[in-house]
Amino acid sequence: MQFLNFIVPSITQFYIVLFLIKFWIQWNNINIQNFFLQFIMKSTDFISEKIYSIFPMKILRKKLSSLIISYMFVCIHMMFTFWIENYFQLINKISILIISMIQLATYFGKIIFWLVVGRILLNWKKNICHPMLETINSLIQPIILKISKITSNYNGDYFSYVIIILTLMSLNYLRMDLISLIDSRAANIISSYHRSNT
Repeated sequence: MQFLNFIVPSITQFYIVLFLIKFWIQWNNINIQNFFLQFIMKSTDFISEKIYSIFPMKILRKKLSSLIISYMFVCIHMMFTFWIENYFQLINKISILIISMIQLATYFGKIIFWLVVGRILLNWKKNICHPMLETINSLIQPIILKISKITSNYNGDYFSYVIIILTLMSLNYLRMDLISLIDSRAANIISSYHRSNT
């Protein structure tokens, strides 16, 4: 059982992140002439083709396809989490879908958070030219540009970083409050699961 408790969440979370990044790349038309971005695209193509063959829906061939597939993996991850805690038979299945939607937003927020942290750390070293920095810049730039329009580039990009981090931290607390309103025991299971895996 411990093997399943390790392998299933690891695989699902890995592909949740990959498909969310792929969605972000497609949504913002980011240039993928980069080793890391090409790896993400190629790593997800196999699963995308399999899902397309099972669900030949037109919506899956648009920009939202990667987001929908990522949501599928979140649902699998949440169902497994509740199953391992002997709660899957008791929880309302609609609640699982809603909680999975909240968790999907949480994963996306975590990706943005670590991209911001990575960019701050790599920017400390001046004149650095690294493929990873190029990847982070291309992924985070769409958000920075939108926030800069609001802040009028006050104090450079670092002010935008502060806004992003504070917003994500606030939303993370709101996430658990929302899940508690939907199902308090599910919120406790998710909270204890994250504590045991950190």
